Amino acid sequence: MESSYSTQKILLYLSLFSLVYFILIVYWSYSPPNSTNTIRFIGELLTIPMLMLIIFNFIYALFQILKKRKTKIFITILALNLVSIVFLIIVTINQLNS
Repeated sequence: MESSYSTQKILLYLSLFSLVYFILIVYWSYSPPNSTNTIRFIGELLTIPMLMLIIFNFIYALFQILKKRKTKIFITILALNLVSIVFLIIVTINQLNS
């Protein structure tokens, strides 16, 4: 039971980290700092794994909510990942239109 709770907390913190990561990447793309090579390296290194993490967390949280297991923490995980997905869709559409 304890490992299940720690897994939930890890998923929650990873969801929060990925949301903050994508917000920072988008902010840095609009107003880049002086060392853009470092930012570009970090962005290229972590973006695809973070996207996969968001999709996995979203599907896993949705599955756990449908199974009715500790819905409070999984609703939080689902909401964080949904905010990340919607944020990335809005930024992508904005970039395509400009």
